Amino acid sequence: MGFATNHAKQQIALDFRDNNITFPANLHFAAFTSAPTVTGGGTEVTGSAYARVQITVNSTNFDVTDGLFRCTTDILWPQATGAWGTITAVGCYDASSGGNLWFAHTLDTPQVISTTNELKIKANLFTIQFGA
Repeated sequence: MGFATNHAKQQIALDFRDNNITFPANLHFAAFTSAPTVTGGGTEVTGSAYARVQITVNSTNFDVTDGLFRCTTDILWPQATGAWGTITAVGCYDASSGGNLWFAHTLDTPQVISTTNELKIKANLFTIQFGA
């Protein structure tokens, strides 16, 4: 999916109104059993030890090259204490709960997370293409 509506609005404001936007200091990765749209929504996992994964936004954890935004570190959720279901998408928020959706990415291969499983996206596999 790429940009969420919130981020797109801020980018348009920056490009066309010369306003500054503040990118979050941390991104909070959310797992979805039903993918969000550009306006949000979707079905985020709840319960069974689920929590969004916080990653600090810096040049160690993220890279932007030729319009490709890439997380350069593993994204690892806590071990599930119950079934989470089939994870079909991941989104980035600016808060550990609620907040604004900045990006979303549909997984190429959905992942079934059962009790004691961990959801992990390996370094460099979470990417968002700008301008595509």
